[in-house]
Amino acid sequence: QVFAKQFVRIGGNYTLRAALLRDSTPAGAIRIKYVEFPVYWGLELAKTGSSPRPYILGGVNLSLQISCMMEVGQAPSTQEFDCNDPSLSSQPQINGTDLIAVIGGGFALSRGTLPGPRVEMLYSTGMSNVEKTLAAKYRSLSLGFVIVFPPRS
Repeated sequence: QVFAKQFVRIGGNYTLRAALLRDSTPAGAIRIKYVEFPVYWGLELAKTGSSPRPYILGGVNLSLQISCMMEVGQAPSTQEFDCNDPSLSSQPQINGTDLIAVIGGGFALSRGTLPGPRVEMLYSTGMSNVEKTLAAKYRSLSLGFVIVFPPRS
């Protein structure tokens, strides 16, 4: 018998995003650290008692910036500074928050009724520009391993 089981997944992530600034003068790199709060809705499709069980999911991540560092110049003479330093004359306008749309799918490797590990692939895209004056949005394709803890009964 084939069944479809709905699920909701919430969590918290620590994320580091980086970008090379090749077409800018001077050249450099930017590293932004975020704490993210994902909320996903999913649908698991499987035969009763089968493993692995395929699933699809979608949802959003609320991303809050915790730090931003920018490196300017080329080695060996590079300079590093905090993107949010108000004393900078040409401070980048990095968005402190972003709402990220996520879609994906994977396989649940559980046995019986207990949840087990999952292998999944997700595509994510930001809803706002990373830097307010540039048309550059966050995008990512990730392959992950998820451990699911069973709810207490």
